[in-house]
Amino acid sequence: MDILDAETLAGILVASFGVPMLAISYSVLLPGIVRKIQARIQQRIGPGILTPGFFAILKFMFKHKPVISSPMPTLYKWSPSLGIAAMYFVVIFLTPQWAGILGLGSLVAIIGLLKIEEFVYVVMGYLSSSILSVRLPYPDTAKGSKWSDAHRSTLENWGSVRMWKMIVFSSLPLYVAMFIPVAFAGSISIADIVNSQAGGNCFIFRVPGAIGAAVYFLGYVAILNEYPFSIGKAKADLVEGPMLELASSWRASYYLMRALVMFAVSSIFVTLFFGVPLDPLNGYRIIVHLVLVLVLPALGAVLSAFSPILTFRQVVPVSVVATVVGFFTFVISMGVGG
Repeated sequence: MDILDAETLAGILVASFGVPMLAISYSVLLPGIVRKIQARIQQRIGPGILTPGFFAILKFMFKHKPVISSPMPTLYKWSPSLGIAAMYFVVIFLTPQWAGILGLGSLVAIIGLLKIEEFVYVVMGYLSSSILSVRLPYPDTAKGSKWSDAHRSTLENWGSVRMWKMIVFSSLPLYVAMFIPVAFAGSISIADIVNSQAGGNCFIFRVPGAIGAAVYFLGYVAILNEYPFSIGKAKADLVEGPMLELASSWRASYYLMRALVMFAVSSIFVTLFFGVPLDPLNGYRIIVHLVLVLVLPALGAVLSAFSPILTFRQVVPVSVVATVVGFFTFVISMGVGG
């Protein structure tokens, strides 16, 4: 193996293990930053920066593990780990070192991994069946009861249905907006999209790019299930909808997954619209990337602090309009692309 091959292999190893560790370390700060911004807007002090992310995960790691009420408790408990794994690969596929490996450094791979994370919520909702959330009064299921064949459902199950609706409608703007830089660059390769913005020719500073960034932002808020797109965990669900039964280290893994989603989706935005990749071998780029990653969480915190919860009848038209705007912007970008 010559020196060039050794350097390439070393870069891939750093991108595969060092970058995800950096992402995890940085992501646990983001929930605290978001909560602090929201608190200041609402004239509160708010929690410490480390409390909602790092310390919440640390606290739940050592709590007692309860018995899970689920038809498939093992899959339910480990579902957030699937989301963590998906975000792990999203982060490494965004690095320049993975650009030419089996075509994984492309937008198609990124979108597929994001969909896995979204389906985690649906799976958790269908697998959770706590007695706390059985709709009361519930029928007697004793032998001989005339209601023995009655259909029973839990609020977690309904939360799963709502999350399915969110996947079908609310996250569409995010994925449509991702293809606007593709039209600009003429390629689905992350490396080609980045290279097309070399020399400060950032796509976000063009009119189609600015519109695409706004559409992407709405999709970002929706995929995080934050206000106003928070119907996935309605107040009637007592504790976070499909995640009701998750406790102890399993809830810690859920919080980590959510923090990583916040980082990964923001990192995609910085890479696609600013042309600044998460390059572990370029100190300047990685610092600029980490600073720009704060843009979407900060804007999302401001929106969430002022917005109410949209009902599903309101979520659908908002998502459809944003998707249509994103689609026409994509068509325009094809005409004015690099």
